[in-house]
Amino acid sequence: MSGVISKVISVEFDKLKRHVIKVLSKGKIDVRTPLNTSPPNTDAPPIAGLRAIYMRTGNSGKSVIIGYINEKMVAKPGEYRIYSTDLGGVEKNYIHLTNDGVIEIGGESDNMVRYSKLNDGMSDLDTQINAELVKIATAIGGSYTPGTISTDISDSKIDEVKTS
Repeated sequence: MSGVISKVISVEFDKLKRHVIKVLSKGKIDVRTPLNTSPPNTDAPPIAGLRAIYMRTGNSGKSVIIGYINEKMVAKPGEYRIYSTDLGGVEKNYIHLTNDGVIEIGGESDNMVRYSKLNDGMSDLDTQINAELVKIATAIGGSYTPGTISTDISDSKIDEVKTS
Protein backbone atom coordinates (compact mmCIF):
# COMPACT_ATOMS: atom_id res chain seq x y z
CA MET A 1 0.00 0.00 0.00
CA SER A 2 1.31 3.41 -0.85
CA GLY A 3 0.28 6.73 0.62
CA VAL A 4 -1.40 9.51 -1.31
CA ILE A 5 -0.48 13.15 -0.77
CA SER A 6 -3.55 15.35 -1.05
CA LYS A 7 -4.74 18.86 -0.21
CA VAL A 8 -7.21 19.49 2.64
CA ILE A 9 -10.16 21.47 1.29
CA SER A 10 -12.48 21.52 4.34
CA VAL A 11 -13.14 20.19 7.82
CA GLU A 12 -16.60 19.48 9.21
CA PHE A 13 -18.17 17.47 12.04
CA ASP A 14 -20.26 14.37 11.40
CA LYS A 15 -23.19 13.19 13.56
CA LEU A 16 -20.78 11.49 15.98
CA LYS A 17 -18.77 14.72 16.45
CA ARG A 18 -15.79 13.35 14.50
CA HIS A 19 -13.80 15.56 12.17
CA VAL A 20 -14.62 14.84 8.53
CA ILE A 21 -11.68 15.94 6.45
CA LYS A 22 -12.32 16.52 2.75
CA VAL A 23 -9.26 16.24 0.54
CA LEU A 24 -8.52 16.58 -3.15
CA SER A 25 -6.86 13.39 -4.25
CA LYS A 26 -5.93 13.11 -7.91
CA GLY A 27 -7.64 16.09 -9.48
CA LYS A 28 -9.99 18.96 -8.89
CA ILE A 29 -13.11 16.77 -8.79
CA ASP A 30 -11.64 13.75 -6.96
CA VAL A 31 -12.84 14.65 -3.43
CA ARG A 32 -12.26 12.03 -0.73
CA THR A 33 -13.16 11.88 2.96
CA PRO A 34 -10.60 9.68 4.68
CA LEU A 35 -10.87 9.16 8.44
CA ASN A 36 -8.74 11.58 10.43
CA THR A 37 -6.37 9.97 12.93
CA SER A 38 -4.44 11.66 15.73
CA PRO A 39 -2.58 10.76 18.91
CA PRO A 40 -4.79 10.03 21.92
CA ASN A 41 -6.26 13.01 23.79
CA THR A 42 -5.48 15.34 20.89
CA ASP A 43 -8.07 17.57 19.27
CA ALA A 44 -6.42 19.41 16.39
CA PRO A 45 -8.23 19.34 13.05
CA PRO A 46 -6.25 20.66 10.08
CA ILE A 47 -7.00 23.90 8.30
CA ALA A 48 -7.80 24.00 4.61
CA GLY A 49 -4.71 24.07 2.43
CA LEU A 50 -2.56 21.65 4.42
CA ARG A 51 -1.19 18.65 2.60
CA ALA A 52 -2.42 15.37 4.08
CA ILE A 53 -1.05 11.88 3.57
CA TYR A 54 -3.62 9.13 3.56
CA MET A 55 -3.64 5.42 2.89
CA ARG A 56 -6.26 2.81 2.23
CA THR A 57 -6.54 0.31 5.07
CA GLY A 58 -6.05 -3.33 4.22
CA ASN A 59 -8.98 -4.88 6.03
CA SER A 60 -11.89 -2.54 5.37
CA GLY A 61 -10.83 -0.63 2.29
CA LYS A 62 -11.42 2.67 4.06
CA SER A 63 -8.89 5.48 3.73
CA VAL A 64 -7.22 6.96 6.80
CA ILE A 65 -5.18 10.15 7.12
CA ILE A 66 -1.86 9.16 8.68
CA GLY A 67 -0.31 12.61 8.90
CA TYR A 68 0.20 16.06 7.48
CA ILE A 69 3.21 17.66 5.84
CA ASN A 70 4.36 20.50 8.09
CA GLU A 71 6.20 23.09 6.02
CA LYS A 72 6.78 25.48 8.93
CA MET A 73 8.88 23.38 11.30
CA VAL A 74 11.20 25.22 13.69
CA ALA A 75 11.84 22.62 16.43
CA LYS A 76 15.35 21.18 16.59
CA PRO A 77 16.13 17.49 17.24
CA GLY A 78 14.97 16.52 20.74
CA GLU A 79 12.43 19.35 20.97
CA TYR A 80 8.63 19.33 20.93
CA ARG A 81 6.49 22.22 19.73
CA ILE A 82 2.73 22.65 19.39
CA TYR A 83 1.04 25.70 17.96
CA SER A 84 -2.29 27.10 16.85
CA THR A 85 -3.09 29.02 13.68
CA ASP A 86 -5.95 31.03 12.31
CA LEU A 87 -7.86 29.68 9.31
CA GLY A 88 -5.30 31.31 7.00
CA GLY A 89 -2.43 29.38 8.57
CA VAL A 90 -0.95 32.33 10.48
CA GLU A 91 0.53 31.14 13.78
CA LYS A 92 -1.33 32.57 16.78
CA ASN A 93 0.31 30.92 19.81
CA TYR A 94 2.67 28.10 20.73
CA ILE A 95 4.27 25.99 23.44
CA HIS A 96 7.84 24.97 22.73
CA LEU A 97 9.79 22.45 24.84
CA THR A 98 13.38 23.19 23.87
CA ASN A 99 16.28 20.76 23.97
CA ASP A 100 18.01 22.83 26.67
CA GLY A 101 15.14 22.42 29.19
CA VAL A 102 13.34 25.72 28.57
CA ILE A 103 9.58 25.88 28.01
CA GLU A 104 8.45 28.80 25.87
CA ILE A 105 4.78 29.71 26.13
CA GLY A 106 3.78 32.21 23.48
CA GLY A 107 7.21 33.85 23.31
CA GLU A 108 10.71 34.07 24.70
CA SER A 109 11.20 37.75 25.54
CA ASP A 110 10.06 37.64 29.19
CA ASN A 111 10.06 35.28 32.15
CA MET A 112 7.36 33.76 34.29
CA VAL A 113 7.84 33.90 38.04
CA ARG A 114 7.17 31.45 40.83
CA TYR A 115 4.26 33.09 42.64
CA SER A 116 4.95 31.48 46.04
CA LYS A 117 8.62 32.52 46.06
CA LEU A 118 7.72 36.05 44.93
CA ASN A 119 4.98 36.32 47.56
CA ASP A 120 7.42 35.13 50.28
CA GLY A 121 10.00 37.69 49.15
CA MET A 122 7.46 40.50 49.12
CA SER A 123 6.25 39.54 52.63
CA ASP A 124 9.86 39.56 53.89
CA LEU A 125 10.37 43.00 52.31
CA ASP A 126 7.18 44.29 53.97
CA THR A 127 8.48 43.03 57.36
CA GLN A 128 11.84 44.77 56.84
CA ILE A 129 10.18 48.05 55.80
CA ASN A 130 7.81 47.94 58.78
CA ALA A 131 10.77 47.36 61.15
CA GLU A 132 12.61 50.34 59.64
CA LEU A 133 9.51 52.52 60.00
CA VAL A 134 9.40 51.70 63.72
CA LYS A 135 13.08 52.72 64.03
CA ILE A 136 12.35 55.97 62.19
CA ALA A 137 9.37 56.70 64.45
CA THR A 138 11.52 56.08 67.54
CA ALA A 139 14.26 58.37 66.25
CA ILE A 140 11.82 61.16 65.40
CA GLY A 141 9.93 60.92 68.62
CA GLY A 142 6.26 60.69 69.42
CA SER A 143 5.11 62.92 66.58
CA TYR A 144 5.31 60.16 63.93
CA THR A 145 3.22 56.99 63.96
CA PRO A 146 4.11 54.68 61.07
CA GLY A 147 1.44 52.81 59.18
CA THR A 148 1.81 49.14 58.32
CA ILE A 149 3.11 48.25 54.88
CA SER A 150 1.45 45.21 53.30
CA THR A 151 1.86 44.22 49.65
CA ASP A 152 -0.84 42.07 48.06
CA ILE A 153 0.15 40.34 44.82
CA SER A 154 -2.66 37.75 44.86
CA ASP A 155 -4.27 39.21 41.72
CA SER A 156 -1.11 38.30 39.77
CA LYS A 157 -1.44 34.59 40.54
CA ILE A 158 -2.35 32.33 37.60
CA ASP A 159 -3.99 29.23 39.06
CA GLU A 160 -4.26 27.49 35.68
CA VAL A 161 -0.47 27.34 35.09
CA LYS A 162 1.70 25.44 37.58
CA THR A 163 5.46 25.00 37.97
CA SER A 164 7.90 23.69 40.56
